[in-house]
Amino acid sequence: MKILCIFLIALTYTASSVHTLYCQQTQDKRRIVAVEKFISDTPTKYDRAITEKVIEIITKSKRFQVVDRTNLDLIKKEQALQKTEEFFDGNKVQQGAMKGADYQVIGNIRMINIIRMTSGGEFNGYRATLSFNLKIVNTETSESSEAQSFESKGASAQLTPERAVDEAIRTLEESMTNYFQEEFPVILTISRVLKEDDDEAELILISGGKSHGLKEGDEFLVKSVEMIDGSPYYQEVGKIELTKVSGDNFSECEVDKGGKSIMEIVKQKREHIVERIK
Repeated sequence: MKILCIFLIALTYTASSVHTLYCQQTQDKRRIVAVEKFISDTPTKYDRAITEKVIEIITKSKRFQVVDRTNLDLIKKEQALQKTEEFFDGNKVQQGAMKGADYQVIGNIRMINIIRMTSGGEFNGYRATLSFNLKIVNTETSESSEAQSFESKGASAQLTPERAVDEAIRTLEESMTNYFQEEFPVILTISRVLKEDDDEAELILISGGKSHGLKEGDEFLVKSVEMIDGSPYYQEVGKIELTKVSGDNFSECEVDKGGKSIMEIVKQKREHIVERIK
């Protein structure tokens, strides 16, 4: 019985270790972007709706882990309460909003205008226009991008002011999506070589999949990275095309160009990036 208990304990420990290792290996490595609640030059009740739309667009890009910090003050108060002796409930507030971010998105609403439309004395709905600035801050270096302006255009009339604002925000979706794609290109690495011939890589596995929004037919450049005078120097060494998405974190790619150079990078474990071509 004693031997059986020791065996069961060892088996449980091994299973737990394997699970921990698996979780570490499949950990989401996408950059973390924190979105702060937008501020406004004049008080408005629509700041939350605009902030939520930006969060939605960033999330749909599948390039980041998105942290919603719009209720950060409430979260901090709740966490402080949970540390007091009076708080005995086992349900703890989620810590996601306190997660350290790589980038911070800050928005400033410059204008919201809602017009009540009438024609011949009859009500024809509400039409909204809005504009705001976005700025991205690198939390490690404190460097920020130039403020990018967005202004709604061509929004149709809606039955309520709230829907009119939603419609105005919707007209900005394409330009905002393009902005985040420009500012944050998909950058991955080579996980392993799956097929080679005469020291030339033919099929490789890269560190991105469904969670990064990748799809068959996507093309990438493979670049070596060398630090020169404290700055990274990138040199193109190959080109690949995605042929199979293998789950959330991996994809298979055929090598179109630079098979020998790619093989050398993998064998020598040299610094490199895999960047999706726009």
